[in-house]
Amino acid sequence: MERRSFLHNSLVFATLSSFYKQSDIFANPSEASLDSSANLLDQNQIFWIINTDGSFNLNIGNFIIKNCYPTIDNTPIKPVKIQIQKKPNGGIITYTLAVGELIIILGKDSNSHTIDCQISGFDMAPHWVYPIGYADISQAARFFKQGLGFGGPSGMFDIAKAGFYHDQNNLIEKAWSYDSYMTTGVQFDEKTNLAIGAYNHKDFLQRTTIYNHIHRQLLIDKFPDTENIFFESGFGTENIPIAGKVLTLPSLHIVTGNTMFGTLKNLAQNIANQAGARKKFPPRLHWDSWYEYFGDYDYKKLDDFLSGLKNIEPKIPFHGILIDAGWSPLGDWLLSDEKDYPGGIKNAFKRITDEGYVPGVFIGAFMVSSASKLYKQHPDWMLRDNNGNIMIESKGRPSFDNRSLYDERYFLDTSHPGAFEYLRSVFRTFKEWGVKFYKTDFHEWGLKDSTKVKRYTPGKTGAQYMYEVNKMIREEAGDDTFWLGCIAPFQCMIGFSDAIRVSYDTDGVINANTINLYQETIATQYFNTILFQNDPDVMFLRSDPATMQKNGTVLQTEAYWMGMLGGTISLSDRMHKLFPERLQLLHFCRPGKKFLPADMPFWYDKRYQSANCSKYFKEVNAYAFLVINYKEEPIKETFSIKEITGNESAMVYDWAPQKSIPIGKLDKLEVTLNYMESKLFYISLEGKAPSEKLGLSGEETLN
Repeated sequence: MERRSFLHNSLVFATLSSFYKQSDIFANPSEASLDSSANLLDQNQIFWIINTDGSFNLNIGNFIIKNCYPTIDNTPIKPVKIQIQKKPNGGIITYTLAVGELIIILGKDSNSHTIDCQISGFDMAPHWVYPIGYADISQAARFFKQGLGFGGPSGMFDIAKAGFYHDQNNLIEKAWSYDSYMTTGVQFDEKTNLAIGAYNHKDFLQRTTIYNHIHRQLLIDKFPDTENIFFESGFGTENIPIAGKVLTLPSLHIVTGNTMFGTLKNLAQNIANQAGARKKFPPRLHWDSWYEYFGDYDYKKLDDFLSGLKNIEPKIPFHGILIDAGWSPLGDWLLSDEKDYPGGIKNAFKRITDEGYVPGVFIGAFMVSSASKLYKQHPDWMLRDNNGNIMIESKGRPSFDNRSLYDERYFLDTSHPGAFEYLRSVFRTFKEWGVKFYKTDFHEWGLKDSTKVKRYTPGKTGAQYMYEVNKMIREEAGDDTFWLGCIAPFQCMIGFSDAIRVSYDTDGVINANTINLYQETIATQYFNTILFQNDPDVMFLRSDPATMQKNGTVLQTEAYWMGMLGGTISLSDRMHKLFPERLQLLHFCRPGKKFLPADMPFWYDKRYQSANCSKYFKEVNAYAFLVINYKEEPIKETFSIKEITGNESAMVYDWAPQKSIPIGKLDKLEVTLNYMESKLFYISLEGKAPSEKLGLSGEETLN
């Protein structure tokens, strides 16, 4: 990772004094629903300590985050004066700089310990402001890193120790640094951990970095096991103008607990409560044209698909039918080829509505093709680099519209009033045409660091420009419209999108994307159905003999996993061409009417190499437990029934669609799996077999 650049020496500060009322400083956010499984630590053992040099510590039981100090653009501030006001739950530290002022406010609310920051006297905001910087967490053992958006990389990682190194003439990288976004976790031991993040993301990108710091020892490079590990957390303020203003950053919240999964889940719930995460729609099942037809889709194929659905019994309860990319050049969102869609794309939406489904459409809100009429008529609407040149995202590869095979792709500059209003008119028109389901793809194109681009109307951060667009989309689409954010920065979508893609494209075969599916769905399950309905991408159910012979195990394993996760599920096959057993698998795995996300009782447990998860079915007092081997080598693992259910033993069944085989009353599960194999268990605390109609949603979905 490229470390942050230093603060420009020419930055001029102006002195500005500030006045704070204690009621403003320590205002508590509303109560959040906590996950009791997190086993919150004794709050009497968690407290702020302010040191005389202006640094501060957070005491967490037997562990300390120590020597925290604010940084600006990766440089510790150099105050000429420090004032400290200690309070019962923290205090206020005022750093008077050579010119200007920075204030840190340490506090506590009902669910977290808080860090607030205000700066004044700057003509321009810094690029990055870290209220907590150079925090020594050398006592930590592991950390959780959240990727910016879909694909991560996310996960729990050991804190690497450099150890001894001595090499005569070659450089071997021993230093490391990892960025995390929205939420970050630090685990000290198996019973003590924390999660940090902001609740408000509309103005600034929130980032946390964990890194080591290695110094030369004697005359050769020796890296002892006691090397320092550091932690910093803050916001991208992107040099926006703030002359004469006080810049108040969002509060950073630190939540503590005994289990990393539960602690992160609690932080996600707090964020959801404060940011208004959307919970309007039940678990979603929809169909997407892309993976079956890619860009080669038209009205005739839609008509054939909808007609075929009528012949399937029992009926597949799709909520939405989505026409994915390929119907229009990127940017020309209200135009479609008359040959493919006679009378326009709106007739396709009407056809879907007439069949009783919600019509959906792909749109890359920030995407513009060089082959589009939009670009040819409005080149001034394209985003430019700092030299004034139109920025090219990609070129020279097949396009989404299946027509312009070697176009260039540009970024729409939504700071241009004309571009913004054009985008508004697109969503307004789609609403008039009956669209109630959006997949906004490549949405990350709209998040650009304002220090690295030249906008038509400058002066805001990339997060602020994206917030304005997202707010407009939601207003024009309406509250009753389902919005799936795809390839999108997670934190910017909270409160706007109903679902979010979390992993790379699936394709029904074993490849790097398959591994990413398991890695990222495990990593992001803590916020599934809390911040969004997580979308692991398409569930493949292909019925052609070659696919069944070669990849049947892979498809079943993925289907089980997606069904257990409990978020949204999308399909793309020609459903009326599927074999009966594949339709049976679909109904077994499809969402029910209520949210029931999988729990992760062994989340990043070092005893296991498998992907595994559980669900509790309250109505029948039973658990589903799924184990998957996505490692290349065979695995053999043993799981405790007590750790899954809380009971010493229970009646266990080998479970599959519409059938179960009793294994016996067990106190442990022994599982042996080859690559991409899975094992699904039904664990009954009542000693009863599952109903043949029961699905992985915990509801009767099979008929």
